[in-house]
Amino acid sequence: MYRVLVLDDYQPNLQLYATVVKQVPDCEPFTFNKPDDALFWAARTDVALAIADYNMADMNGLDFVRALRALPGRENTRIIMLTGVTDKSVRKEAAASGVNRFLSKPVDTGEFVLHIGNLVKAYVDHQASIRANKALREHIDAALRTVTERERETIERLFKAVEARDPATARHMRLARDFAVAIATELNPSREDLDTLRWSALVYDIGKLSLPESLLGSELKLNQPSRELIRTHAKAGADILSGSASPLLQNAARIAHHHHEYFNGEGYPDGLKGDDIPLHARIVAVADTLAALIHNRPYRKAMTFGQAGDQIKRESGLHFDPLIVAAFESAKHTLTTIARANLTDETHAAVSH
Repeated sequence: MYRVLVLDDYQPNLQLYATVVKQVPDCEPFTFNKPDDALFWAARTDVALAIADYNMADMNGLDFVRALRALPGRENTRIIMLTGVTDKSVRKEAAASGVNRFLSKPVDTGEFVLHIGNLVKAYVDHQASIRANKALREHIDAALRTVTERERETIERLFKAVEARDPATARHMRLARDFAVAIATELNPSREDLDTLRWSALVYDIGKLSLPESLLGSELKLNQPSRELIRTHAKAGADILSGSASPLLQNAARIAHHHHEYFNGEGYPDGLKGDDIPLHARIVAVADTLAALIHNRPYRKAMTFGQAGDQIKRESGLHFDPLIVAAFESAKHTLTTIARANLTDETHAAVSH
């Protein structure tokens, strides 16, 4: 049964309207002669239709309609207002307040029944549409969660492939990824954008799988031909990750391709400049450099975190986007905590200021 609220402070009218409502299939009238009582009940009950008189002693009918519309969940309740007033301005105000039908007294019973039936049906149809849309949204969300889980599983498997071939590169990627997320957080990204970075940045150096074993973890300072060969890993990473319909893998491909671009256009592989470099690649560029500077290399000892930070600041506007460097500065406490959590005996001194 669909509940119909009937409000009138004149008892004979109240009984008459209730009798009319009972003529409409599946409708049950609930009568009130005081607006406050009607509102108290409506706040706790699903109401398909409200029928209210315009002229009442305790509360104007329009004030009642506004109060009813303000109740949570009652924005879709249909409303009929009955009155003997013929002023057109009142009708306009009633429509603006959310009244669906404005009927003049005396109301023809047959016409009244039709209006009640049509409005209750409109309410029922609308509620069914809301439920259907909610079910569809839940179905779509479930499908998207499945797709996202598969994309993330793919990223994890690619990371494990790097880890199996070159554990040091895998550790470096994970640390740089964590740094990148901390830096990006200072830019107030959406949760979705931060999650995208969190996963896609995990494999930004996957192109190193294409390099010879002799170059991976080499203890020697690289000569020019070796450095040129290592530079190919950016495009190789993009080639590995590109071609997918997955937004996550597409973003990962962009990061892999462009994380060695310089803000001033002097980087590689494409010599992109400024905002032409994808934002996530600009973030990873700083994170990758920080992770590298605080670790020992064959040709130099690890820098302290403070020294690494000074080096990054000096490169602001040259190698790095000044916006990202500012975010790096804001994230220093978090970055230091992350670095300390990833310490080894070899890099322990590098995090001290």
